[in-house]
Amino acid sequence: MEPGLRERLAVERARVLRLSGRHAEAAAAWRLIAESGGPLSAVAWVQLAKHLEHGRRDPAAALEAAERATALVERHRLGGRALPRLEHDLARRRARLRQRLARQAAAGMPGERRQSPVDPAPGHGPGPGPDQVVRISRNRR
Repeated sequence: MEPGLRERLAVERARVLRLSGRHAEAAAAWRLIAESGGPLSAVAWVQLAKHLEHGRRDPAAALEAAERATALVERHRLGGRALPRLEHDLARRRARLRQRLARQAAAGMPGERRQSPVDPAPGHGPGPGPDQVVRISRNRR
C-alpha cells in the first residue's frame, strides 16, 4: 500500500461522515487520525476543534484541541515544513476561543455545562432558584 494512503482514506472517511450529517462518528474518526500522530494529525485536531466549538458548544475542549494542533504545526515549522495557512487559522481560532472563554468567565458561565446524571431533565424538576433569571420568549408569527 502506498505510504500515507491509509491516513488519506481515513481523512476522506471523516470528511464524508461530517458532510452526511453523522457528526459524532466524524468526530470519532477525526480523533483517531489526530491521536495517530501522522502527517495529517494537525488537520484532524483542527477539524475536531471545529466540532467541539460549533457542534458540542464546548470552547474549552475546542481550545485544547487547537493547542494540540498548534504544537504539531510548530514541530513541522521547526522541521523546515512550515504550514502558514494552518498556523494563521489556528492563531485566529485560539484567540477567538480564549475570548469566548473569558466572556463566559466574566459572565459567571462555565465553559460547558455538562448535565449530571442526577440533574433532572429540562422541564422536569424544580424551577429556577431565586437568583436565576427566567426568560420568557414569545412566538411571533
